[in-house]
Amino acid sequence: MNESLITSKKPSKGQFDIVGRHAQDAAVSVATEAGVTLEEFQAAIIMRGGELQRQFQQVLRDKVAAYRRVTEPHILARKPFDPEKFLGKGWKIVERVGQRSGSNLDVEKIVWKDYLKKGESHSTHEERLWRIKANPKDTPLDEQDFLALYAEEGQLNLRWLYDTKGIIRFSFCGFVLQTPNGSECALCLGRHDDSSWGWFCGGNNDAGEPVAVLES
Repeated sequence: MNESLITSKKPSKGQFDIVGRHAQDAAVSVATEAGVTLEEFQAAIIMRGGELQRQFQQVLRDKVAAYRRVTEPHILARKPFDPEKFLGKGWKIVERVGQRSGSNLDVEKIVWKDYLKKGESHSTHEERLWRIKANPKDTPLDEQDFLALYAEEGQLNLRWLYDTKGIIRFSFCGFVLQTPNGSECALCLGRHDDSSWGWFCGGNNDAGEPVAVLES
């Protein structure tokens, strides 16, 4: 990626100056193409600055996201997750597991662990969480990672995970979900026969899906 203009770090004054010059040139171009004078353009900014700023921020986010899809196809922005909005009234997150942080998900760094003992094909959700907590260096993916993968346009990275690593279902154990009736479960993703991916909740007594964690 070109670090001179787009970076995950706080921009320097020099980088702000570069962006400022580009923004000024763009403003002149917009005003000229719109057939208005710079004075009229400035007046519009003064009168509707807040609205224009919000629109510009959204356009900028979209452009940067499109740029990253080309230059960094496996870097996704983690998405805020509201359990009641996504799952329905009464659903809530009751516990955090691990030390997940950061604003992005590097899909290439996802690995899977089953947390099963020799001879086991599955365990309970509670037992699996205990085993994850017993490995503090492990960083299980959480609800923001889930939504980043699931809601990605075309689910390109989920398809890539299947094509390159053969994964067909996995769970997100960086948080604990509680259902409206008080039981706990893990949010999971699974691949359908038509190559699309859907979500489901893994029950307490059948925690057999591998857990997605970040490579340490």
